[in-house]
Amino acid sequence: MTDTPRKTLTLKRKPVPETANNEVSSSASPPTKQPEPATRETRLLGKRIIIRREEAQPSRPKSNAKGKGNLGKNKQPFHKTKDHKPTKTTEPSPSEIQAKAMDRFLADRFEVWLTYKPLALGVETDLYNLMDQNQPPASKRVVQRLLRMHCNHGKYLQAVLDHQQRYNLAGEALGDISEAEREHATRTLKEQEEKKAQL
Repeated sequence: MTDTPRKTLTLKRKPVPETANNEVSSSASPPTKQPEPATRETRLLGKRIIIRREEAQPSRPKSNAKGKGNLGKNKQPFHKTKDHKPTKTTEPSPSEIQAKAMDRFLADRFEVWLTYKPLALGVETDLYNLMDQNQPPASKRVVQRLLRMHCNHGKYLQAVLDHQQRYNLAGEALGDISEAEREHATRTLKEQEEKKAQL
């Protein structure tokens, strides 16, 4: 050990004098084979013997610097087949399940939601209040997922193009739809149609 101060607390046993070491080793009945001092360090702590190896042998051979492995051996190339691809689980996440349940709940209660009329800006605060009163409280992620599903639906985007007003959940007109929002709806509808055509 070095004599430099350390930040951690270490406890050391007092070294046993050589005469006591010889007496202990002579009183032991069967002599045990001691490991070579050059390769191992042995310490006696209480009733446990801890053996530390200076150099641990790697479990696999070292590769060369370029990472190509053993060049002398002829290896067959590894080919992936379609059978070995991992399958994706189609199980929906809990937030998606809760968002779909909230979508059904809102479609049953509000005609604006059912007919995909353009929603007023800031409708998410109304959704938070409604979910706190009628269902288990919904997280921000669930409400955002619900709005994303509803507002990216083709019927909703078409309604943005057709209507002039935005509506709250009660069905009252609260604002106008801007040209930039109409252009965005047109672009999104075209992208969705292109994706459907590719499939």
